[in-house]
Amino acid sequence: MGSCLVLYRSAAKKFAAWDGGDEDETSESIDTALSWVLLLSAVQLLFNLFFLSAFCIYWMDRDIRALALVGVFLLSCGFVVFAQQKAVDLTRRMNPEKRGSVYDTKFQKKWMDSCDESERRQVGQACCRAYMVSSRFCLGLWLALAILSMVFEVSILPTLVLLLVWGVMQVTYSLECIRLGKRN
Repeated sequence: MGSCLVLYRSAAKKFAAWDGGDEDETSESIDTALSWVLLLSAVQLLFNLFFLSAFCIYWMDRDIRALALVGVFLLSCGFVVFAQQKAVDLTRRMNPEKRGSVYDTKFQKKWMDSCDESERRQVGQACCRAYMVSSRFCLGLWLALAILSMVFEVSILPTLVLLLVWGVMQVTYSLECIRLGKRN
């Protein structure tokens, strides 16, 4: 959480000193810092969800401090949203054509609508890379679960959840390709 704050403050200071000219290096430096803020806050959210799940599974009925731990979870999630909101707001100040607020339920759509062609291409390339890596990871994880189930007594639930996530990803990708193919 602290690294998000340090990165954001660094980006905000660079923005305050930047005169808005054509210094691509300064602009890219600010964008990179804000991208790291968004990445680290997303990872923090995953940690929050993992630890809350672990807490609920293993300690919920044994510990009187449950309310305090849920409060810490909510506080940490609030920090994640705050960090993301600050990064988006600074990006919007740098690029006035950007629209959207992280508090809006249609934020992603509004943000994508305000992206130019180059930014959309970058998002598309990143999504393609994420899809390929996720597909390979799911295959490897399925293989590991299959081997583990031959050696140990592993329930079918982990495999079912993995295949459900992998299936949603595959079907969504295929349906979107079909939809985009019809448009062209």
